[in-house]
Amino acid sequence: VRSLNLGMPRRRDAHAVVASRTWAASVDAEAAEVARARREALEASVREKKKPAAPKIDWKALEEAASARGDLLAGCAICLGPFSGFEDGSTILLDCAHAFHASCLAALERHLGVENRRCALCRKQNYAKHVTKRAARDRRAAAA
Repeated sequence: VRSLNLGMPRRRDAHAVVASRTWAASVDAEAAEVARARREALEASVREKKKPAAPKIDWKALEEAASARGDLLAGCAICLGPFSGFEDGSTILLDCAHAFHASCLAALERHLGVENRRCALCRKQNYAKHVTKRAARDRRAAAA
């Protein structure tokens, strides 16, 4: 039966330990160099790519179009409830000129998810939103 030597490692084992540590250090240095190169390449690509400027949206013209169509008097197409006569920010106009209650649109966005966000009427994707007070003015004018 062979006994285990739990004392000092033999000379051959000591050389193997030093060699494995040297190899591990070189692998770590190579991995760090690769990570640094990737990080620098990513930072350079981000600096080079400038975000395209968002197109200017004429919200007043969209409000006029929605008002002329009667959308702001008809009410929310999601819940079919009327828009309030108060300028409380509860009416949201999309860049496709469709209007909804803020809470109804938020519920629809939660249901569809961020990547599938669409207008409930025309199915336009990736719309812009604007809080409008025009619905309240139209409602008060119609009531008078």
